[in-house]
Amino acid sequence: MRLSAQASAKARRLPSLATAQWDCVASLRLAGSAPSVSLCWAIGRVLEMTKGGAEAVLECVGTSDSLNSAINICRPGCKVGFVGVPHHSAEMDFRRMFYQNIALQGGVAPVRSYIPELLVDVLAGRLDPSPVLDLIVDLAGVPEGYRAMDTRKAIKVMVKM
Repeated sequence: MRLSAQASAKARRLPSLATAQWDCVASLRLAGSAPSVSLCWAIGRVLEMTKGGAEAVLECVGTSDSLNSAINICRPGCKVGFVGVPHHSAEMDFRRMFYQNIALQGGVAPVRSYIPELLVDVLAGRLDPSPVLDLIVDLAGVPEGYRAMDTRKAIKVMVKM
């Protein structure tokens, strides 16, 4: 599942929304653009930039706000994809999804299938994992690492042996 250079260049021009400071830092490093602190302003800006909404949206946070924001930046006929286990219980705007023909599909990210290919790029220096691996712990610090991810003080933790 290799991204072409063209697809990678397009990804760097995509709008990115984030609320937490570490989301903003990761967004800057990964997408090359700073997300908005105000989601209302950001949603309006995405609608403006895309001339009416995105054709496809990826929701990768799992909160009610992030999922509803993803739905709100859609154009009619859009598909919203989400990865990971959603951890929210708030209502979604099913009425808008129905009338605007917005599809929602989610599932587990098959990371084990593409880790070997990505590892080659990391070891060769072509891919920098540091925007996502933002906390390093030793084996004894694994519980601390899980707490940091749970409280959103870290995106992903690297265990150094």
